[in-house]
Amino acid sequence: MNSISYFFVVNGNWFKFSLSVVVAIGLSTIFLYTLRTGRFGKIGWVEILSFLMAVAIGLVWKTSGNNSLANLSLQVVLAISFIPTIKGLLSRELKERPLPWLLAVSGYSLQVLAILTDWNSDWVALAYPIVNGIFGNGSVAVIIFYQAKQQASKPQPRRIK
Repeated sequence: MNSISYFFVVNGNWFKFSLSVVVAIGLSTIFLYTLRTGRFGKIGWVEILSFLMAVAIGLVWKTSGNNSLANLSLQVVLAISFIPTIKGLLSRELKERPLPWLLAVSGYSLQVLAILTDWNSDWVALAYPIVNGIFGNGSVAVIIFYQAKQQASKPQPRRIK
């Protein structure tokens, strides 16, 4: 739904839209892989609430036709949906690998560059890749790297021969 509403936000610009589709396909592939390999975390109340809010926003979007409002509202929902991952990492209940998060940040960064190179003063078009892509995925990546750095700086027990 985010990519579809984004198509209208960028006024049907296929180049800008195609970047969001490529990122969505990549993230969907990662999602399906984690689901298939059993590495997908348990769904909690935040995920359920995010899903219900997204459905409500979709209904409002279809009845009002306001593409910008729908897309900006989805960014709030997507930002909220990062909370369980961030909380799980900080409490050390979750363990994540950095590569998928870095790929997402890279993809969204390229999308921001594409928007800026064909700038038409449409600030709403930047909300999706910046809020969800760079800040959301980036916050998870930063936590993963911070925790890895902390782990590496801990004194390792000496082996007795």
